[in-house]
Amino acid sequence: MRGEHNQAIGRSRGGRTTKIHALTDRLLRPVAFMLTGGQVADCKAGGVLLGQMPETGLVNADKGYDSNAIRRQISGRGAFANIPPKASRI
Repeated sequence: MRGEHNQAIGRSRGGRTTKIHALTDRLLRPVAFMLTGGQVADCKAGGVLLGQMPETGLVNADKGYDSNAIRRQISGRGAFANIPPKASRI
């Protein structure tokens, strides 16, 4: 433990890692970003960042952000979720 939760350093299959999650506008300029430990699921950080999303009609994301909750949050803001499905999606 020793303060690791405050430093966004976590354990994943690759060892001690940090993930950088970024929210950008349509010109790929950064709007917000978040650091998490490597063991944190991408969709958890995505849900937090989407709260800062500017008005848009389309959200592009990596398949790591493919969850029903993320898709509902995006559609609730009046946008279309362009997210490739995870292999496990039915």
